[in-house]
Amino acid sequence: AVCGTCHAKEAKEFDGSLHAVAMDMMKTDPRFDRLSPVMADLGCISCHQIGARFADGSRGKCNSCHSGHSFSAAEARQPEACAQCHTGPDHPHLEMWQASKHGQLFAAEETRAQAPTCVTCHMPAGTHNTGIGLSFGNVANGAVLESSKPPVKMRSLSAGEAERQRGFMIKTCLSCHSSRFASESLGKADLAKQEADALLGEAAEIMARLKKEGV
Repeated sequence: AVCGTCHAKEAKEFDGSLHAVAMDMMKTDPRFDRLSPVMADLGCISCHQIGARFADGSRGKCNSCHSGHSFSAAEARQPEACAQCHTGPDHPHLEMWQASKHGQLFAAEETRAQAPTCVTCHMPAGTHNTGIGLSFGNVANGAVLESSKPPVKMRSLSAGEAERQRGFMIKTCLSCHSSRFASESLGKADLAKQEADALLGEAAEIMARLKKEGV
């Protein structure tokens, strides 16, 4: 709220983002309840506190991305700013980007200016709503159509909202790619998500059966 006195647009955009509900999502995850306090602090809260709630009702820690020393917008736009949280075995977004053609372009100094980074696609035109263009996302941290029965608790999207968000992402891709290429690439990701959900469902059934048998 303090930052919002000058940055009202950014604060409003952030409040509608997935970052804003990061703490809420963490607390509803059964894995979080099983962690010791120190593991929870280092393994979850240190990143999810980007969605911290304050006594005045506002939420969001701006210095999660804009470090408290320089508070630089340019610094926050760098992939390294996102890498504080979006890395590692349970959410390897940085590693996936680095291994992509986009990451290859960024790694080479002569093509760095051409390279899309995290903010290019997930914060188009500088928006602080990082959920723009996200439809199904990744496995358990992603979403399913509201008509589906997910194997574990997930966010749900209406078909219309999924189509609307996909349109936003394709529009972002059009600055470099054709609509056909963008649609096909994102469609393949949707299929991978569906297959991953199915595998997760198999595991969930096995765990439920073992629990029922008292193992």
